[in-house]
Amino acid sequence: MTALSISGLRARYNGTEVLKGIDIEVERGGWLGLVGPNGSGKTTLLRAVVGTVEAGGEVALDGHDVRQMSSAERSRSIAVVAQRPNLPSDMTVFDYVLLGRTPHISYFGVEGRADLQVVVDVLERLELGALSFRTLGSLSGGEAQQSALARALAQRAPILLLDEPTSALDVGHQQQVLELVDELRREQSLTVVSALHDLTLAAQFCDGLVMLGGGVVHAAGAPRDVLTAENIRNLYGASVRIIELGEGEVAVVPHRAGR
Repeated sequence: MTALSISGLRARYNGTEVLKGIDIEVERGGWLGLVGPNGSGKTTLLRAVVGTVEAGGEVALDGHDVRQMSSAERSRSIAVVAQRPNLPSDMTVFDYVLLGRTPHISYFGVEGRADLQVVVDVLERLELGALSFRTLGSLSGGEAQQSALARALAQRAPILLLDEPTSALDVGHQQQVLELVDELRREQSLTVVSALHDLTLAAQFCDGLVMLGGGVVHAAGAPRDVLTAENIRNLYGASVRIIELGEGEVAVVPHRAGR
């Protein structure tokens, strides 16, 4: 069943049209990766889905137009991890992650035991328990990015949008975070859409890829079909080797010209 449907999506950034009619469908429980060079519209597309940028075309969640949803309804349906999240420097990690429960609390209500337990569980799974009462301003870039992911996961929304979720993480934490997202996706039938720069990670974790370039879909399909040396050369201007890892997985390795 289709969880997210995008049709004829158009959007501008600083007066320039960066999305020129994008059509995408994501099945419930699937993981779609958005790849493409800088400026190809990955972040704008994610923002258009959640409704934080003005866009033409249609975006539907389970058949319901996002534009017809209230802010609270969208927050219960979509969780977002921005590439550069706005983190209040004097707030503790625990209280920040607890904000993820806000869409589930009535206007005059307060968080309950179940909400607190969700936060504790998420922090433990991300191995952030020791940071619970540290202020956000005292964290490293990687710790801050993990805290932003924890808040989104605490939201328990059926759709998770990730904009470069591992850009500030070392290789060990990159794998830990993406493995956790994949584990939760399978447990909770999460639908994940993520913009990723690392093409090898995109190939390993995403069911399907959409390669954006020039405001349009340059290629779409299974990772091994999208991540070809020709596509990457044409869109990124890069020389790479595609290494088959078995079971459909591939690795993208830069190749120095003339060698």
